[in-house]
Amino acid sequence: MNKSCHNSLKPIVEDISQWVPCTEILYKCPKCDTSFRILGSNERFCHMCGQKIDWEGIPTHLAESYQESDDYNEHKKFIQRLNEQIQKGKSK
Repeated sequence: MNKSCHNSLKPIVEDISQWVPCTEILYKCPKCDTSFRILGSNERFCHMCGQKIDWEGIPTHLAESYQESDDYNEHKKFIQRLNEQIQKGKSK
């Protein structure tokens, strides 16, 4: 059996949905970077590498509509802050 199935990892924020009202947080596999855009938090294991995904305490939507910045660096900083909160367990 694949060892990665035993050790679950938190998903990584990939992007914020571009569909109005732009509140869905899109994730990817922390091991192989495969996107979970289709199934989102229903992805219990990565469909590419088999990594078990730990969704406990992971937000799937933002509380308010996200107004994407025209500044690419600001957008990336926002995603980085979300990832830092998840890794520290402060999401929710």
